[in-house]
Amino acid sequence: MKYSIELTDEQIIQIHKYFEQQCMFEYIAENHQDWSSEKIEFVSERAYEILMEMEENSENETYAIDSALDEWEALHDM
Repeated sequence: MKYSIELTDEQIIQIHKYFEQQCMFEYIAENHQDWSSEKIEFVSERAYEILMEMEENSENETYAIDSALDEWEALHDM
C-alpha cells in the first residue's frame, strides 16, 4: 500500500530548514561532547541563523559556528 502526502512549498521549506537545523545541532553535539546542552543549543541555533544571514556564503559553517561560540562566550563571561 502506498501512502502519499501533499505539501505546500512553504511546508517543504519549513521541513528543509528544520532538517538543516537538526544537522547543525547533531554536528556540534557530536564534536563538543564536553559542552552543556544549553551551550550546544545556543551555538547550533545561532550558527544556523548566521548561515542564513550569509546568503552569499552559506557553506561557511566553521565561520558561523565560531561566531556563535564567540557570542556565547561574550554572554557568559560577564
